[in-house]
Amino acid sequence: TAIKEEAFASADRLSTLVLTENTSSNLKLETDCFKDSSIERIICSNRKQQKNMEKQIADSGKPDIQVVLANRSGGFTYYTYEKNNNEIVELVEVPADITEFDGVIKSDAAGAEDIHITSIGDQAFADCDQLKWVTLPEKVTSIGYMAFEDCDSLEGVLIQNKEHITIGNKAFDDCGELRFVASNAMTATMMDDYNPSIYSFYQSDWIRSNSFFFAPEGAEGYGSNVNELWGYNDIANYNIADMGECGKVLYAANSQGENIVAVRAGKEMPDKVILPEKT
Repeated sequence: TAIKEEAFASADRLSTLVLTENTSSNLKLETDCFKDSSIERIICSNRKQQKNMEKQIADSGKPDIQVVLANRSGGFTYYTYEKNNNEIVELVEVPADITEFDGVIKSDAAGAEDIHITSIGDQAFADCDQLKWVTLPEKVTSIGYMAFEDCDSLEGVLIQNKEHITIGNKAFDDCGELRFVASNAMTATMMDDYNPSIYSFYQSDWIRSNSFFFAPEGAEGYGSNVNELWGYNDIANYNIADMGECGKVLYAANSQGENIVAVRAGKEMPDKVILPEKT
């Protein structure tokens, strides 16, 4: 029912406080409750919470905290805020039965534009046991803490950003079916020195390969487990190619956009596939 004085003073990495639907709309902020904290924004689940926070924020010890109302569309929950003069659209919750995600949410409002996500929030997809494929468009610049943890069916993740990506600690942990993560970003920030091990079991359970996290040749910041796909000429980017009704393959494409190197197939494939002509 209340947040006490200096309650978050020692949480120097906490930037966002989320009020769920179960949080009281009369939550009391005691004087200086956010003093010396790193909190930048409060996300409210309804307008009563939002109005209550806005009334009290001036005396919280950090009056510049943004108070933001969460939005919902098609079973997704997201919110929008400003950071460094840029608009951030952060995804915080997805439908439990989601199987694929391409970074775009269809608006529930008639005639409204689609919502383009730019950030994947902490634990946004955690425990989505039907999720198989994720393609994050160039606009996505960050993936949160434990964002995809325990996605038991997840097979592939493609990051299309070509400049910089921030990846939170444990983002891809405990995804037992994960075949690959591929990033097109030339630089990365791996939070808490996160160094994901994406491996397969071979003839015995102790023979492992930590080589299925792919990044561009010469990329920086990813850690020691990254595979830069050395030895191929004119590799411009990674993409995922459809191979029929159920199959997908990670490909490396040249500067003309032609898929030339089949890198890693998904777990489920049709009986017959036709590879791109330039393979």
